[in-house]
Amino acid sequence: MARDRDDPVLPIHDWTSWGRDEWAILSVDGAKVRSPDKNEEGALLWFECRAGVIAPASEKSRSPSFMVGGIKDPDEVFRLLLASWRCDPLKRRACLFIADGADWIWNRVPIYFPEARPVLDIYHAGEHVAAAAIGAWGAGSELATQWQRGSRELLLEEDGPHRIRQTLRDVLDAGNAVNPDELRKNLAYLDNHKDRMPYRELKDAGLPVGSGVMESAIKQIDTVRLRRPGMKWSRRGADQMIRLRATHLSGSLIATVTRKRLSAQTQAQRLRPATHTQTLSLHKK
Repeated sequence: MARDRDDPVLPIHDWTSWGRDEWAILSVDGAKVRSPDKNEEGALLWFECRAGVIAPASEKSRSPSFMVGGIKDPDEVFRLLLASWRCDPLKRRACLFIADGADWIWNRVPIYFPEARPVLDIYHAGEHVAAAAIGAWGAGSELATQWQRGSRELLLEEDGPHRIRQTLRDVLDAGNAVNPDELRKNLAYLDNHKDRMPYRELKDAGLPVGSGVMESAIKQIDTVRLRRPGMKWSRRGADQMIRLRATHLSGSLIATVTRKRLSAQTQAQRLRPATHTQTLSLHKK
């Protein structure tokens, strides 16, 4: 049913305290929740919840973050984030989309947030640099150890990601890799995300290069509340709790409840005239 022009509308997210020049971070992620169901071997099963966040890029900012979560399909998470993003009166706010390397995320970012600057979380990138180094020179070797310990610093150097990939490719092409399959796999990962690693540029601009905001959000929404010792959840129960947690942590619980109440009242007002008319018609008959 289409919304009437005089329907009461409350924003999904309050943007009033955000500065005009304030950058935003957008991100999504997934986490596991334990189910009471068991597999054929008798082990407890796990299912995935997903969450999304819009947060200020500066750690010093007091602007509120917005979170969504639940047992949702990926498109629902993106649609909810997009609905909140469109509430921003600025409309063309500068933003970064920072996330891990999951395909379900990056396949959707250009569709839902084409204006966002895509950034692969530097810590995930560093893990693959370290794994590639082990594939190139072997676990415990001096070079692999140096790259493992300094992967983040290497990525932050001027043209660091390109030089890392070129060095690893030279080792692979020369046939000197200790484990060429492992090197090839991690090099392919880095190649696939090469346009999402502008770490030095962002660091020089004072912008974040990691998805700590998302890691914190998924921890607060899921891990802290739903993964306590002995806890098991049905999908419906976990979905309701995660939605409630996300709304509460966003500071929008009252607005959400009010919006639902106003929507119910509007729906009731639409139905009353029809019901009254039907009653009169029955009396005439």
